[in-house]
Amino acid sequence: MKKLFFIYLLLLSITLPAQTNQAIAGRIIYKFSHVRDTTMPTRSYKEDMVLFFNKDISLYKSYTKLVNDSLRNIEMEKALAAGVNKLNIGRVRATTMDEYYTDVQKKQFWRYRPFLGNNYVVMEALSKIDWKILDETRVINGNNCQKATGKIGGRTWFAWFCIDFPFAYGPWKLNGLPGLILEATDEKNRISFVFSGIELNGSGNTALNFPSNMMKTTNKSLNEMIEAYKNDPNAFSAETGVELKVTSSQTVTRAVINNPLEIPDK
Repeated sequence: MKKLFFIYLLLLSITLPAQTNQAIAGRIIYKFSHVRDTTMPTRSYKEDMVLFFNKDISLYKSYTKLVNDSLRNIEMEKALAAGVNKLNIGRVRATTMDEYYTDVQKKQFWRYRPFLGNNYVVMEALSKIDWKILDETRVINGNNCQKATGKIGGRTWFAWFCIDFPFAYGPWKLNGLPGLILEATDEKNRISFVFSGIELNGSGNTALNFPSNMMKTTNKSLNEMIEAYKNDPNAFSAETGVELKVTSSQTVTRAVINNPLEIPDK
């Protein structure tokens, strides 16, 4: 925890300027499924994810969280208008907090994560996937797609891309094909991104931009900090000085994850 405290202090001194807002060219929604615990192969984590994109940059994030936040804001506005100072939002489902930006011009991949009131960013070089385009084709939602296979994150992936959408993006870190990736799965069929819908030429008011006052860090430091908080929030608060409202009655069942999305290097 002492090591974590010094990392935390160091991060507070590093900020990055906000990026210029960029209008989106479209968005694609995926049904994400992930068998996190291989000892229970019939149970998988499921979430709707969305990829916003234009010709230069893409943003991949939780669509489930986006919808939930929007509905919660509507309910809060209704409550305020009615003079109600208490709002029962019901059970809040855990969703993916990480957001991923791919910048093809700068050849960068950024992981953005809000955590306890701060905005952290991990900046990496954009991974170049050595895709092998195969002869196999199929139609997805009326779109002619071609199959490709490549390796990234310790896994072999199969992706279906469509050249009618000339954007070299896909879900998560999958990118670099001559068309938008509509579906993808790993070779063991434990992780999949299934096409759910697409909109072009603008989708609402979402812009491809970063929040202000981001703190640059590494995946290792960020993951250690998040894990320390999950393991013992009170100890984390004592070491870092972050004020938390944690009661002894709060119990959290930690999911077993022996099959992470990205397999770490050994």
